[in-house]
Amino acid sequence: MAHDISSIPLIGRAEELAQILSWLEDDAAFIAITGPPGVGKSTLLRAAMSAHAKDDGERVLLDLTAHTTNRDALSALMILLEIPPSPNQPDPDEATMLGWIASASASRPRHLLLLDNAEHLLDLIEALTAALEAADANTRLLVASRHRPTSRRAQNIALEPFDRPEHAASILALFEAHAPPHIDLALEEDATRAVFVELGDAVEGLPLSIALLATRLSMFKPGQLLERVRARRSRDSTLSALRSALEWSWSLLEEREQLAAMACAQFHDGFGFAEVEEVLARAGVEDALDRLDRLRQANLLVVEDMGDSLRGRMLESIRVFALDKTQEVPGLAQTMADHHAAVFAARGWAFFQETRGYQWHPLGPRIARESANFAAAFEHVLGSKEVDIERAHGVGLGLHFVHLRHMDATSMEKTHLRLEPLLEAKGSILSNDKLACFWLARAMCSSLKWLATEAQVFLERALELAEAPIWRLVAQTGLADNFRVSSMEAVIDMLDNEAMPAARELGAEREFIELSMCRANIFVRQRSWNEATAQFEEILEQFEDNPRHRRQLARVKLHMGFAMRMLRNHERAEQMLYDASDVFEEHGDIISLAHSLRVRSWYFLDERKYDKAVESLEPMLELARRHALRWLMGTGLFLKGQLHLDSREYKNANVAFERSIKHLDEEKIIPIAAAAKRYYSISLELAGKYEKGREIFFEGLSLCEHLHSATSRVSYLVGHARYLAIEGKSKQALAKLAEAEEVVEGIEVDAFLPHLIDLYYCHVHLPEYIKAMEANKARKSKQQLEEILTRLSKLMYHEEGRAQIPLERSTELRFGWMQLEQDLPEEIRRRFTLGLEDPTAEALLLDTRARAFRAPGEMTWIDMARRETPFRLLQSLVDHRLSHPGEAIDPYALFEEVWPDESIMPDAAQNRLYVTINTLRREGLKELIINNSHGYLLDPDVRLIEV
Repeated sequence: MAHDISSIPLIGRAEELAQILSWLEDDAAFIAITGPPGVGKSTLLRAAMSAHAKDDGERVLLDLTAHTTNRDALSALMILLEIPPSPNQPDPDEATMLGWIASASASRPRHLLLLDNAEHLLDLIEALTAALEAADANTRLLVASRHRPTSRRAQNIALEPFDRPEHAASILALFEAHAPPHIDLALEEDATRAVFVELGDAVEGLPLSIALLATRLSMFKPGQLLERVRARRSRDSTLSALRSALEWSWSLLEEREQLAAMACAQFHDGFGFAEVEEVLARAGVEDALDRLDRLRQANLLVVEDMGDSLRGRMLESIRVFALDKTQEVPGLAQTMADHHAAVFAARGWAFFQETRGYQWHPLGPRIARESANFAAAFEHVLGSKEVDIERAHGVGLGLHFVHLRHMDATSMEKTHLRLEPLLEAKGSILSNDKLACFWLARAMCSSLKWLATEAQVFLERALELAEAPIWRLVAQTGLADNFRVSSMEAVIDMLDNEAMPAARELGAEREFIELSMCRANIFVRQRSWNEATAQFEEILEQFEDNPRHRRQLARVKLHMGFAMRMLRNHERAEQMLYDASDVFEEHGDIISLAHSLRVRSWYFLDERKYDKAVESLEPMLELARRHALRWLMGTGLFLKGQLHLDSREYKNANVAFERSIKHLDEEKIIPIAAAAKRYYSISLELAGKYEKGREIFFEGLSLCEHLHSATSRVSYLVGHARYLAIEGKSKQALAKLAEAEEVVEGIEVDAFLPHLIDLYYCHVHLPEYIKAMEANKARKSKQQLEEILTRLSKLMYHEEGRAQIPLERSTELRFGWMQLEQDLPEEIRRRFTLGLEDPTAEALLLDTRARAFRAPGEMTWIDMARRETPFRLLQSLVDHRLSHPGEAIDPYALFEEVWPDESIMPDAAQNRLYVTINTLRREGLKELIINNSHGYLLDPDVRLIEV
């Protein structure tokens, strides 16, 4: 019957186990279990893991046998600790990887890291211990190694073989535990007990040797077994007890069983039984499963329960012995390695066809288990004198998927770059579809590294080669998803006329969902929110009951949440964002979960729902700490800084922004780092640190050439204009604002950017206003004040009479307002404080584009679009008010402006002017239009605002 190695009883090591558990309870940082091969180090390690309290933190076990280099071992540790590699550091050195692991470990409240078969990587483990200590990580290392670590930090358990006087009971218990179940050992008889103890002594008390001997009790009586062991040892006393036991067990195996053991030894880090059965079939062994079961019964391999399947594994001592035996047969080692590579080449191509490169395919965990096997097969194929290109392609795609599953873009790219020259040289042997799949794999790698332009090149190459409809569809799906670097018109044409019809015809639901989402996102780019949300809803309705597509649909919900927010459907938007996060967490999709938490935090922050923003920010920062995601930590701290700044907690905001910039600079995430520096400069100024704020601003300004976002570019341009105005360079300041308007003009931007420019016109005019006031230049100060009041009223006014939009709807605008508010004279600031009633209520508002006005004290706008003459007269009065404040315009001059080039008698002209003015007065301007001896004018005491 199959059994799990963790269920093998720990015999005779109770004191050692108690000591390890005691050290763990005392928070010993580094514990080593050492001793010769076969002494039971791995068994004790796993027993300690099982006995360690589950509520005392996490436990992570890594067998280092298959990881021969420091980098391999560090990569494996990162995968186990769920630390995705940073796309901004595509080829980190060992020190960086150690830093990531230490950083992630430091964020975990308790953490037990178990490393088995670690003797060849003790230097690395010493470095890891030092890094964990430096990071103040609450991590305990438990290591099994043949050699003792030199570190003074290590608490050591040195396992010795069982000797006869002290451990007779343990020797007997081992025989009893490992003997065939149908054998009666008759241990109640003293003579029999003495024979078993003698047998243990004959193999130097090694538990593994005793376990191997115990399986032979189905063929020999204890006395016979003892005679054979003594005879073997007398003939070859140079062999160690373990080697002797293995040699004798080997000699008792049939030839097909020996071949089965040699086949198992080819597999690194365990094997699936279907794969080893296929290797044996290629070696001519047909009844492979029977042979494997015989090896299990002989304690030469163990079976582990992986939850969804059973998996075989050889203890490392036995695997090395079997590999040595393979080398003794001329040509067999090469043949076995060829069989192993052939199996995994076929598996790699089959997996890629099945998954079509989809990272979250259900086969993903099974493929990921074969990481060491795909890597070994890849090295074997590429190391052959004559490289089999079919095998290289298949095993390369399998290894690609392993790296994709682990989000390891660095290793993935290295695999591709080693394979590409071979495909270029011998690719004609392969079908076009197989070549297309290689370029699809390369595109996936580029996308994982956020290199959209490079991915586009590879996708286009794949599309040129692909012949089978499914591979053409996969390439088109990638191109549609990458539409930001291609023509939108071309993408729409491809979606509507080729890709989506093909997906329907092929029944390719996953690709169809992806394509539909791309189509909806085109509406998002066009700011057509209703059309976008309608398409997102259609996708959800069609596929939401299909559990295979839950993660994909979570991505749909994430996009839909953003669109719903733009439609002000906040309840639905929040539901979508929360649903998406739940699914990503369930799938273990760390990166998507991080992005969903970021979007949620940003959403609630912009909506000024601070409690909910904190509820999303905290798990986001915890996720960043736990998985050493510095880019996420930088982004999270940036949002936290905005939260504190919005609450006018400048000291806390400055700390958050400074820490954020440190992480973002280290990760080379320039756009977000630049945005953080912009907000940090505002926070510093508001805290009274003007010079420091100015310094940080210009640091961020130097990064502007790296910015692609219109929002970031405009924000820096208007901020630069403000500094120029403060320095008295008003002309240069106005030029910067004009440059910002050019950026906004003609591109798809969020609606608040023009308002942001309006706000900074106030910043630019304010120094001139203050300067004119100090110099008692009444006319100059009045002109500047009018400009400021006009711009501010446009920002504060809302058709419902509340000062909520746009200042309340944009973080960028609110922060700019906070700066302006601090500098405004008291008489202006009192009238424009967020949350007060509409300060424009007693002003005349004029909308020249819509040809409408709102009279002072009224809530209703008067539409003059069909009454051009009265509106033209009102505009003339407004223009005269702006150019000649407080002065009336002569009636005849006013008539010529309203009715130019018209010849009419003076009395008729005066009558027409009187009738038209009365029309305006009846619409609400009765008290506003003044008639004196010099002519007509608008009341100079009533504010005028053009919107």
